[in-house]
Parts: sequence; structure tokens; C-alpha cells
Amino acid sequence: MDEPFAAVDAQTRADLEDLVRRLWRQRGITVLFVTHDIDEAIKMGDIVVVFQAGGVVAQVGPPAEILANPASDYVARFVGTDRGLKRLSLFRVAELPLEPVVTAEVGSDGSIARRVAAEGTFAHVLITEPGNRPVGWVHRDALTTGTVTTDQVESTSPLLDRRTTLKDALSMLLDADVQAGLVVDRTGAVRGMVTVDSITAVMHEPGARPRDAAERIAVDEDTAQATGA
Repeated sequence: MDEPFAAVDAQTRADLEDLVRRLWRQRGITVLFVTHDIDEAIKMGDIVVVFQAGGVVAQVGPPAEILANPASDYVARFVGTDRGLKRLSLFRVAELPLEPVVTAEVGSDGSIARRVAAEGTFAHVLITEPGNRPVGWVHRDALTTGTVTTDQVESTSPLLDRRTTLKDALSMLLDADVQAGLVVDRTGAVRGMVTVDSITAVMHEPGARPRDAAERIAVDEDTAQATGA
């Protein structure tokens, strides 16, 4: 496939990339994909071959390896100075350990959640609706013996699913100017949270490797079934 998506708009291109990648992996097809876009190469390839002038192979390897350890100055320049951020696009939220969240359901006694939160280092409590669906955050000191209400919500966090890439997750947290994102399951129930620190830590782990193809297929298919895709 020689630059098959070069002439379409960015959103259509992203959708086609996702579709074709899923088809390749479901059917076990090997495809030689040619592109001048390093971001596309990283997204689409299990193995990436970087060529330099004259048809000389500059480096061959998995995208994570090329981004973490460029073989030469040429490769380093080619993949870009933001290669740490590019590496985050190879990892998904499912690959991070989720941090626990102290919750207080609407209508419950706020003092109970306040006592639990006081035992930890995170100063906020997540107010939830029935089904453990997140509404928003309230500082633990604002919770007294009264009944928890949605009016107490002070701030919210982006909602992430386990298929969200760490690059997208970090972008969402920075755009929202918050330090934590809530990970929800297919029913919208909160399962934990990830933080800016836990995401950026992956950038500083040269040995970190994303899940192999089989594990990524399982995540993709599970999400597709949940959304009806």
C-alpha cells in the first residue's frame, strides 16, 4: 500500500487507519505500508523500516524501539524531537495500573467518604450517581455530616476508556488543566484514575514496551463490541 491515505482529510485518514489496522490484525494479513509520515508509520506498523537517501536502511525495528533508541542522528531527526510524546501513542490506558478513587454517592453521608479520603494523599472525593457513574470532584474538607448532593461538585475530569492512548489521555488532561483522568468501563462506571505523573513516567522508561499485537487486538475488539463498531 503506497501512501493510500495521503489525499484524504485528517479525520477520515485516522478512521481509515483504525479500520485497516483492525482488519489486518483480525485476518493475520502482512502488508507493506509505504508512508513519509512518521506518525502514521508508528501507528500502523508492527515493524518500521527507516530509509535515508540512496535507499540505505537507517534502522529496522518495532516503533517503540526506534523512538526510544534511534540508531543514528539521522533517525533521531527523522522521528522528531517529540519522540517521547510519540511513544505515548503506542501505549494505552489499559497498560497503566489504575489508582483508586474515593467515592461518595449522591444521597449518602458525606462524612464517611471524608474519613476515608483523610487516610490517603489525594484530597478530593468523587461524587457519583447510581451505578458508580462519575459526576465530579469535591474537596474532602467540604464534606460534612450532611447528605452528598451534585451541587457540591467543584470540578470534573476527562473520562477515559482503557483503549485511549496515553498521548490522547495526556492531551485531554492538559486541555482540561487537571492532574487526573477517570477511567470508566463500558457502562460508564468509574474503575479508577490515571494521573499526569503516571502517564509521563512512561516517557522516561526506555525499556517500557507496549503490549504485543495479540493483546492489542483483544482490547480493540472488546471496545468495538462495546460501542457497536
